[in-house]
Amino acid sequence: MQNPLTKNNLNLILLLFIALGVYLSFIGGYGSDEDTLAMIYVFQRIFYEGTFASSRFTGYPVAEIGIGFLSHFFGSWAANLVTFLFLVVSLYLFYVSLDLDKKSNKKELLIFIIICLSNPILYFDNIEPMDYSWAL
Repeated sequence: MQNPLTKNNLNLILLLFIALGVYLSFIGGYGSDEDTLAMIYVFQRIFYEGTFASSRFTGYPVAEIGIGFLSHFFGSWAANLVTFLFLVVSLYLFYVSLDLDKKSNKKELLIFIIICLSNPILYFDNIEPMDYSWAL
């Protein structure tokens, strides 16, 4: 019996997750988080008035400026796509940082990323532009 978890199969599964994430980034709009609009307003206020006012009590300037910039100049798809790419890159960095003995292989890394991306909370929350996704 052939092992279904070959590197080629894992690469295909990962590619499908990433392709779906990119597609959903383009069609998703700003999502259901009301804080996104406040973050866009923060950037617009900086851009037009030169003043900074946090989107809420504990604002996140990097996300407010980044999401606001992408949304203002490119639209929701750009903010969604960058947020999703941050998730994929952070999963890789998280895995590598935990691999202290450097004995893991690419197959284990692929399995880890696929398991994380198959979690609907992680997956769908990181297709919308949210500040905590950028903080990660």
